[in-house]
Amino acid sequence: MRDDVTDDKKGLYRDLLIGLYGWHDSLVSVLKDEDDGKLSDNRSAACKWIVETSLVSSDAVRAAVRDVHRAPFRAQPVIHGGTSTTDEWPLQGVQEGLSALEDALGAELVAPARAASRPWLRHR
Repeated sequence: MRDDVTDDKKGLYRDLLIGLYGWHDSLVSVLKDEDDGKLSDNRSAACKWIVETSLVSSDAVRAAVRDVHRAPFRAQPVIHGGTSTTDEWPLQGVQEGLSALEDALGAELVAPARAASRPWLRHR
């Protein structure tokens, strides 16, 4: 049973990351004036997987998802206005959020496997 849940989460988390990276890539294309025309579709797909993930994930994953979800919206004025108040890459927050999310997803997927490999921990 636990393996089925973990496998379901792996698929969900894979789809989430694909959606978020698609959104990120579309934002990069807009920044480079090479709009791929997929921004709306990629944003919608990412939002769908964000909602799905938030229904079944741990608190740590939900927090990481919230952070990475907000990051593109914070970058939008710079992306669409072309001006920045700092020298920082406008999508730096998105990239940092994606990295933190990957860490949180990995930790959540490893934790059940660790507990299953040490049954004595569950009987405390």
